Amino acid sequence: MGKAAQILGDGGILATAIKSVGEGPTNMTVSSVYSGEIMGKTMTGSVSPRGVEVGSWLWSSLPGWLTSKQVTPLEFEVIGRLEHVEEGLQKMKTHIAKEKLVAVLE
Repeated sequence: MGKAAQILGDGGILATAIKSVGEGPTNMTVSSVYSGEIMGKTMTGSVSPRGVEVGSWLWSSLPGWLTSKQVTPLEFEVIGRLEHVEEGLQKMKTHIAKEKLVAVLE
């Protein structure tokens, strides 16, 4: 969480969809949220005011983060069409795939 601490600074609130099991930063609050909340919904499907706020901030900030390379997309490999999915699954099973695999649906 060192990079988050650098970006947010002292007193910030870090929302994470992954439960933190390690020692957290001492200069900010770590708040676990349901990952669906960035779409404005709770686990039961009702509206989440906090999620709407977080989602609005996230989606409006994302283009700038990508442009400045603060956030980089996952590397991926296009494995081909749907008929190649089995081959892709085998790559994952044997740990040959080192990145996200994407099938073309056109």
